Amino acid sequence: MSFWTFGLGEKGRKLLPWSGAIVSLLSVVSTAYSVFYPLLQQQFGMDTVAPFAIGSSIVGGLGMTLGPLIGGPLLDKFGPKINFLMNTCWYFLAMLCMFQIENNTVWEGGGQIWWILGSCCIGMGAGTSSGTISASVAKWNPDNLGFYVAIDNLGPALAPVWVAPFAAAVIPQVGIGKGFMILMILGMIGYFVFGFLPFSTPPQGWTPPGWKERLAEQKEAQKTGDAKIRLAELGNLFPLTFGEILKTYKFWIMFLCVFLACFVYMGTTMNLSTIMKEAAAQDASFADI
Repeated sequence: MSFWTFGLGEKGRKLLPWSGAIVSLLSVVSTAYSVFYPLLQQQFGMDTVAPFAIGSSIVGGLGMTLGPLIGGPLLDKFGPKINFLMNTCWYFLAMLCMFQIENNTVWEGGGQIWWILGSCCIGMGAGTSSGTISASVAKWNPDNLGFYVAIDNLGPALAPVWVAPFAAAVIPQVGIGKGFMILMILGMIGYFVFGFLPFSTPPQGWTPPGWKERLAEQKEAQKTGDAKIRLAELGNLFPLTFGEILKTYKFWIMFLCVFLACFVYMGTTMNLSTIMKEAAAQDASFADI
């Protein structure tokens, strides 16, 4: 067993989606970003949060675009472990950068630089992991693909349930540096303990028990028109190259939907508390929310 292949393996493949969900549950910190804005305003004496919004834009931009483009080829060539190890390092660097903010009293050329660098590290960490989990789960579980990928996607969906209230309760008490330290340590635990250690790449040519026989039956049945092939199985019967996928109109429709959804999701979750504060300032009825 080599460095790239140790992990849960075939016997534990059905546990990978749950492990992946925990990774995202601990590492998705975007909903906590706007909790830092009042602290930054106070430290740098600013009346608006606009100068700090660039941080959330960077996290969203790198996390949804550049990060996956880097993580995808690395996953194909080396497997998931290199990505999870990189994610851990990115979050560690982010923690160091955010600690430097407290040592600055000037925003322009001081705290701003560390805020941007820290946000870049968080975005890259989140981005290189976003496709790694689902792709690895899919490789180990092609026989029940939709169900297990849905499980691993529970993580980012449920993360705001605990991250936002936790951040709102803890971060104002401990400050910017220690607040990010807590979030980054939780993220590093997720990436290393629940990502790096259990995840691996299936051996070349590996398939689940009975999978080849099942596909052969489906292929034979398709010739006679009797097959009811699920989309996941259809992909295994007729695999497409990346170039062929780019030529299909369905890919571009899906790409556009996901691209637009990224801006809506990140723009809302990372600035929700700021939106509520602005609403409270405009309408006294929001003040108690």
